[in-house]
Amino acid sequence: MILVKRNGSEFQHELSENFLRVENSFGTMYDLFKIGMMVDVLNEKIVEVVELVNSELKNEDFEVGSSMSRQPDVYFIRNEFQDTFRKSIFISSFSFFESGLSEIVETLKNYVDVGKYDDKIEGYGKVLSGFGLLNIGGNLWGIINDMKLVRNSLTHENSRIGRVKYDDLRKKINGNKYSGITLSGDTLILTKNDILKDSIDKYERVLMEIYDNSHKITTERKQ
Repeated sequence: MILVKRNGSEFQHELSENFLRVENSFGTMYDLFKIGMMVDVLNEKIVEVVELVNSELKNEDFEVGSSMSRQPDVYFIRNEFQDTFRKSIFISSFSFFESGLSEIVETLKNYVDVGKYDDKIEGYGKVLSGFGLLNIGGNLWGIINDMKLVRNSLTHENSRIGRVKYDDLRKKINGNKYSGITLSGDTLILTKNDILKDSIDKYERVLMEIYDNSHKITTERKQ
């Protein structure tokens, strides 16, 4: 439960000023927009490299057995490199998003007691929900929690989701809820840029919800 620590007109004025600071804490959205643009540009470059390698292989007259030395390079570019690239972008974009939430919560946390929580995203959600800035009971926040699990798996579990805490995420991936992400055994594979674009879109929507609600609260208190 969220408990406001202080009351009275002085508190209301100070809190209103901090909501104005919240509205100014949205450089993260621009960072996410740039990442979204970078996904398209870099993916085009990857496609060009793959096509170039394929062309070179077709034009070369390999001696018997010599082509085997080139095959790992082609496989790496076509598959592993693209997967690694997407995972790197996914981790970076989630980190930007989490940093943006942290900056906002740092502005407000002196006014609330959020109690204990297992991870940062859960705690941030409690603070923002307690101030009426974010609905954490809806589908959007549920997706954010799934993306948090994906990030945790990529960062801490070598892309594996074999542990019990990933059971629900595994069911959703197997049910094709998220485009561009599949499983090879218990290992996450990012097969398309869809998962990058969709997740960045969700991060931006959360930040916009916080912004819109903080603006409404600030405006109401000014009237």
